[in-house]
Amino acid sequence: MTLEDVERAKARIRLYKSGRTIREVWGPHVSYQDSYVDDCKLVADWYACEADQIDAERYRWLRAQHHEGETLCVVQNPQQAVKPGMDCPRYERLDNLIDKAIGGNRG
Repeated sequence: MTLEDVERAKARIRLYKSGRTIREVWGPHVSYQDSYVDDCKLVADWYACEADQIDAERYRWLRAQHHEGETLCVVQNPQQAVKPGMDCPRYERLDNLIDKAIGGNRG
């Protein structure tokens, strides 16, 4: 699967959603909705792979951090190591902080 394949699939999906019939978009030989579903799966898989690559990049960056001189790091036994009132970001906030530290603008 290439980005070009994904872009073509997205274009066909847009055409279909604009009111064209399945046969107009994918051709007369296509069975009912099979190609639409295949294109949707292809696009969804592409975005899932892209999200996995971004998560892997974040994880590799976070693994390289150390508590001395860094703004983010991993702490073992946080209930004992983290003091009350300290910030422990997670989910999208953590992603955004890592992206900002890496220099990306994904958030």
